[in-house]
Amino acid sequence: MVSETLSFLADEINGFIANKDFRYRGKTVAIVSDLVDSKGDAAYVKLLQGQADALIITLINVEEETVGKSQIAIHKKPDGSIEPLNPDLKLNVYIMITGVSNMSDQQRYLNSLKVLSYAIGFFQYKNVFDRVNSATLPDGVEKLIAEMVSLTFEQQNHIWGALGAKYQPSAMFKIRMLIYREIINRDSDLKIRTIDTELVSN
Repeated sequence: MVSETLSFLADEINGFIANKDFRYRGKTVAIVSDLVDSKGDAAYVKLLQGQADALIITLINVEEETVGKSQIAIHKKPDGSIEPLNPDLKLNVYIMITGVSNMSDQQRYLNSLKVLSYAIGFFQYKNVFDRVNSATLPDGVEKLIAEMVSLTFEQQNHIWGALGAKYQPSAMFKIRMLIYREIINRDSDLKIRTIDTELVSN
């Protein structure tokens, strides 16, 4: 579900940028990718072949949303059988959106800032995604809410150090929330057939 959600957001951002700037129409600007590959090289360089600018969407962190967590331990089926059921797993994901460019010198930096500004503008324009305003929302996702995360200089330094990359113009967003509910259909031996009561006297 995480991959489908990030791909969905990339498509939404691409549609927004295409309407905002005709120079990006027909181009895939927002791309889901890591910033650094296993060799320590910039992973997005190959993605930029034949294209000047891009927005790299990278998963930074996943956290469990514990507020309102259900404690129901069983699921009762229509046929009267029961099965163990863990509570839904509600997740918030943190994504880094990084502006990159293949241009040279100052134009490279300015283009990176430009596409990053488009991404920030997109989430200001549309920060809630549901079945009403987003027909292509992934199956199993009812609603997403995007919030910008303000990082301190120390947090920013730690994140980029952990990524193994040199700092690029970027912004972080918290996406709430993904709900994991895995139910495997199988015959259950845990069927309630009869209820016996017994009076025990001393």
